[in-house]
Amino acid sequence: MTTPIDRLRYACVVALVAMMLFGHVHWMPPVYSAWLFALLGFAIWRTRREVRTAPAWIRLPVLAATFGLLVYSAGSPIGREGGSAMLGGLIVLKLHETTQRRDARVIAAAALFFSMIGFLFGQGLALTLYFCAVATSCFLALHLVSLDNPVGVTHLVSDLRRGLRISARVGAAAIPLTIIAFVFFPRLSSPLWGAPWDATQGRTGISDRMRPGALSKLWNDDTPVFRVTFLDGAMPPPSARYWRGPVLWAFDGQEWSRADLYRLTPSPKVDYAPESVVEYEVLMEPTEQAWWFPLDLALNAPDNARITGDGQVVSRRPLIGPRKANFRSAWQFRMDVEPAGGQRWAARQLPRTGNPQARQLASSWRNRHGTDDQAVIDEALALFNREFTYTLEPPPLGRDIVDDFLFNTKAGYCEYYASSFVFLMRAANLPARIVTGYQGGMYNGAGDYWIVRNSDAHAWAEVWLEGQGWVRVDPTAAVAPERINRGNLAAAMPEAASWYSDGWGLEWRNRFDLIARYWRQAVIEFDAVRQRNLLQQVGLEDMSWQALGGGLLVFGAIALALGAWLSLRGLARGTRDPLLRAYRRFNLRLARAGVPRAAGEGPVAFGERAAAQLPQAASAILELTRRFAEQRYGESANDADTSHRKRLALELRAFRVRR
Repeated sequence: MTTPIDRLRYACVVALVAMMLFGHVHWMPPVYSAWLFALLGFAIWRTRREVRTAPAWIRLPVLAATFGLLVYSAGSPIGREGGSAMLGGLIVLKLHETTQRRDARVIAAAALFFSMIGFLFGQGLALTLYFCAVATSCFLALHLVSLDNPVGVTHLVSDLRRGLRISARVGAAAIPLTIIAFVFFPRLSSPLWGAPWDATQGRTGISDRMRPGALSKLWNDDTPVFRVTFLDGAMPPPSARYWRGPVLWAFDGQEWSRADLYRLTPSPKVDYAPESVVEYEVLMEPTEQAWWFPLDLALNAPDNARITGDGQVVSRRPLIGPRKANFRSAWQFRMDVEPAGGQRWAARQLPRTGNPQARQLASSWRNRHGTDDQAVIDEALALFNREFTYTLEPPPLGRDIVDDFLFNTKAGYCEYYASSFVFLMRAANLPARIVTGYQGGMYNGAGDYWIVRNSDAHAWAEVWLEGQGWVRVDPTAAVAPERINRGNLAAAMPEAASWYSDGWGLEWRNRFDLIARYWRQAVIEFDAVRQRNLLQQVGLEDMSWQALGGGLLVFGAIALALGAWLSLRGLARGTRDPLLRAYRRFNLRLARAGVPRAAGEGPVAFGERAAAQLPQAASAILELTRRFAEQRYGESANDADTSHRKRLALELRAFRVRR
């Protein structure tokens, strides 16, 4: 038999779905997310009088619109992002045909599963705590829709309080099994969800392609990209903290991109000053791209990674999970004094047409200075220093982006200057290339490490000079030297700073980041090696998958039994209710008088039978059992006033009868 759901409990289910969706807005397409929240509001509005199924002429167009927005925003309903977004949309659409408690239970169970899907898109501490709260709310919703209490705000509040206690006990009972599964479950070399988000754009915003405006979109994104701990205490000055990423060689008139040729060539030949070598540990966030961002220039690569011919550290697999590696880098170096074959030729290539004014300007510099390459570089830097401004919101550019920037707008972000500078150098027949990555970082004194964020994204240039090799030239330093010398954008430009970039806000932000870092190291990075080391410390030397499976079964069964005992003990805690204990004592006295209560016999029926067999106490028995049934199961069951319950418990305990 189906049981209808009332408006208040339906509103609680809608609130649960809204809470579930809010945990996914960080990855779900914004347009699609807004549509789903609008459908939630429509569900509440439509049931303002009663809970009823939406007619087909509403449901079918809404279904078509939801699917169309999904395809438009996510690209496909297949895959990790598209499939997950489609499931979230189906849960929301289910609300519009929900009228029975059975439907509400299905939605609560689906919301619990959808919360687990959230860990495919993030495993940070804050997100984990939030989804734990969502899971508790799912248990709470299941508790609410299973009750038959009268409808009303007072009863609902009381049900919520009791449901929260029950949900918390059920969640706590799962902790032992969770710990055992975490320790003994066999670890894989990589996550099961190995498909990248996007083939061309990583989550960091640093891609293997760049056009003016790409990096300026990140200046207000404070998401951490990686954390760095210098192991020997020594660190380069702020002006030398360049974190090297993709090196861009090819230009099509609008966009710069990498050259596949140098992914397979041997590592560059490096001469470096020994006193400039630093050792440090990098803890990378998932980027779903294959490159690391070591300090320029890396002398070693971690396991399953290599240094390419242009100095970039590339992993064999995308970094789809948090990764940690130790690096050695030299910040005073000479790279490829004798370059690999074809490098200088590739670093001079430009499209045959486009940007004629920039070409003419570079040609005039070359004619004026002859073979003096450094003088050509100085001409470009002096031009930037004299006539250009550094801005967080550059104006748009036309078709000839270099000409438009150099001779019209004259305002831009770092990639504007790097792009135009390299174009000018190549037009002057000087080998040049763009390097993207990050510059600077912010020190976390609470944990003694550095945080590099998306807002630290940067682009600079390298030119090849005879006898010096590839030399870093940062044209941004000619326009805004404070951006380089101070080490982060917030310190260089106050308008880019947030309220939490200084003072007590920064202090608490650093403390929370330290906790998040510990979470990464202790939980998310708990791989097969750390699992083996932990189990060996307690005498478990055999680390085969059979041994791990056996340990998981044995200790898991113990943890499951413990959790079940805690859960049942918590659910049976009603026996500690003074009223229920008093009633049981009342039943015991009646049994001693010769009238035992039958199994499954209700209090009113039992009272009538006992009154018939014990006429000398009939009135007292009938009155006490009637009042007990009212306080326990009637409208007074959720009454906030407990004085009547206490008085009844005293009278039940004081009851006496003789055979």
